[in-house]
Amino acid sequence: MADELSHASYDAAKRRAYYLRTRNLKGRKSGKGKPPKKTRAQRQAERRRKLEAQVEALKGRLEKLRAALAKLTEEAKARSGVETKKTPAKSASSTAKKSTEKKLTSAEKAKAAKAAKEYREKNPDKVLADEVKSLNEKIKTIQERIAKMRKEGSIGAKKTAR
Repeated sequence: MADELSHASYDAAKRRAYYLRTRNLKGRKSGKGKPPKKTRAQRQAERRRKLEAQVEALKGRLEKLRAALAKLTEEAKARSGVETKKTPAKSASSTAKKSTEKKLTSAEKAKAAKAAKEYREKNPDKVLADEVKSLNEKIKTIQERIAKMRKEGSIGAKKTAR
């Protein structure tokens, strides 16, 4: 049985000759199929451009919605017979809030402005992201007001009981 397991037919010289004929050394695969990795600065610049474009689009949409809301308000007031004023009157609650707030000194204002500027410089993406968030919230509230106005039919008109 020992003879059966031995490798009597193995010839080292033939094996080496075969290896030398058929060898093809393969290096690492080239990265032709993969896109080059972006640097951190490139990713930040791309994100900033994307956020700026989104802010501009949201501002345009907000302006259209505000114009539509103003038009609906004017139409509703005309139907109800309420006089329209070109300049909005200040509410009493806003003046009450202002009188109770502490007035800031010029030094405090300057310090707050400096801190805000440093924050904006360090975190431009966060500032844009916050602006996108606030614009989305404003758009949502205006859309809700428009839907409410359309549902009710008019502003200021008293509903008659049947």
